[in-house]
Amino acid sequence: MSRKTVRVDVPIGNIDDTVTLAEAAVARHTTLGANSPLTGIVAMADLSTLVTETKNFRTPAQQSKANKEAWFAQAASVIGIAEGQNLSVQKTIYWYITQSRDFLKTMNQGQEENLELWTFEVVVTQTGGRRNSAVEIPYNQPDALLTLATGIINKHNTDGAGSPLKPNLIDMADFAAKVTQAQGLREDAGEEDAQKQANNQEARKLCGYGEGQNSNTPDTIYFFLTKIRDLLLTFYDGTEQQLETFGYNVVVGTAKMPTPGAGEGPPEE
Repeated sequence: MSRKTVRVDVPIGNIDDTVTLAEAAVARHTTLGANSPLTGIVAMADLSTLVTETKNFRTPAQQSKANKEAWFAQAASVIGIAEGQNLSVQKTIYWYITQSRDFLKTMNQGQEENLELWTFEVVVTQTGGRRNSAVEIPYNQPDALLTLATGIINKHNTDGAGSPLKPNLIDMADFAAKVTQAQGLREDAGEEDAQKQANNQEARKLCGYGEGQNSNTPDTIYFFLTKIRDLLLTFYDGTEQQLETFGYNVVVGTAKMPTPGAGEGPPEE
């Protein structure tokens, strides 16, 4: 034998899916009017208000996300690590750093440790009496690249006229300007990200997904959706797929009934 099973889920944790479901439930209730099984039982006007308030936080959060991604992308292009860029793209921060390293290594052959004064990380090893030096550049690490670039520029400015990075080798003014530009873009992106998180946090609280909240937390969308689901399951007992008209995803299946006595062990002595 088998029995009918019904599963009606609420999209827990997903703000956008939760709002979409709530809007569908409100719309169906409004269409049915006095004939809605929720009339006089669920404060649907309060749910509608919660949806509006949630969207008032979620919409700017989504815009902040788009802005953040745009600023980060622009910064990556200035740095020289955007998709499709490499060292053939000149006058990027990555290119200036590489040019500086290669020239300084040539100038300090056999004494590569001197590049540490320019904030490069230098690793010197010996292989069979042969000296090996590695001066790596933290490619694909924008913050590390900007820190390194700032160190190079600061050392150059401190050395003044004695700096080996002459204008005919490295356009330090353009190098510094691009570092400032990239730092500004990444700072803007960081501010947008902070704003996005703040707005999303408020949206999550209204949904009922904040810290310490659950389906029993009143005056949240999650609370309303769970209550509506349970009421509709009672009202539409036997025709549970009617819940789909309220926006719910209904999965109807069958499960085998346990055989009497199956799984029983020997009687206790």
